[in-house]
Amino acid sequence: MEGLVTWVKGIVGYSILVAVLTELLPSKFSKYIKLYMGLLFILLFLSPVMDLFHLEERMEDFFDKENLKIDLEDKSFELELKQKDVYEGIKEEYTKQLSGELSEFLQGYGYQLQSVDISWNEDTKAATFGEVKKATLSVIPIGEKDSDIHVDKVQVEVFHRQEENLEEKALKNELANFYNIEEDNINVSIQGGGKK
Repeated sequence: MEGLVTWVKGIVGYSILVAVLTELLPSKFSKYIKLYMGLLFILLFLSPVMDLFHLEERMEDFFDKENLKIDLEDKSFELELKQKDVYEGIKEEYTKQLSGELSEFLQGYGYQLQSVDISWNEDTKAATFGEVKKATLSVIPIGEKDSDIHVDKVQVEVFHRQEENLEEKALKNELANFYNIEEDNINVSIQGGGKK
């Protein structure tokens, strides 16, 4: 009998709570209130049955387990983001290393590197991981300031030009050896006449 009185008190309290929330909160939230309060009503209405079969403990265990799963997923996601940040930092450092090597290489041939955009094979499972796939360089002869010398795209695609000058051929050959790429897949274009 005491359980029945408690159950009726819960339903009356629920009804008062619904009325107060409906009056106090703006109408744009009414569908959310109805959804939440409907779920609460179902739980409240079924509470005697839940007590009879001890379902309340099972539901509590279920919700605890689900909360732990959500926490684990959140922590896993945070860890993944941290690892991704570390990986991106290492990638950036490797790209800087490649740029530094290229700068030193070009200085040996009398060029100063102005800007470079290097892309390399990032597939860790590939045998060619870390090898340069494409590079776009802008160079000037050492000592010159406002020259328009430009080495355009070292990439894996054949580019046909009418005629290459000797300086372009020599730089193309050296870049092919440096990156271990076939000469036919490198396009070098020096703008502004090159070195004198």
